[in-house]
Amino acid sequence: MGFESKTTFETYLMEVKRLAPTTVDSKLRIMKRLAGRVNLWDTESVERYLLNAAMTNGHKESVGYAYQDWCKFNGFDYTPKRFKREVKLPYIPREAQLDQLISGCGGRLSCFLQLLKESACRPVAACNS
Repeated sequence: MGFESKTTFETYLMEVKRLAPTTVDSKLRIMKRLAGRVNLWDTESVERYLLNAAMTNGHKESVGYAYQDWCKFNGFDYTPKRFKREVKLPYIPREAQLDQLISGCGGRLSCFLQLLKESACRPVAACNS
């Protein structure tokens, strides 16, 4: 048994849960992908899959919440496991990369970007001055 009842599950998400269309599309995609990997009627196999899957903890939580909605739609309870999100350091480009970006832009924009780089001010503050 897989994920056959797409349209009624979609209706449930839209009308009963009152979710936004983008959220509904996302949950449908997640459930379709999950149905191809595990038996949806076996919550333990879904738990094992989520624990061992090669995906970020945030995505594992999203899959768990989508599966929880699917379980509620089919009349049984499931409480998703909470995953602690990893804190990632932001990407900071090297100065040489910034210089390449600035030199690749046009005259006014390159001057503006050079000002931002040297002064470390916010773009709005640079525009207002």
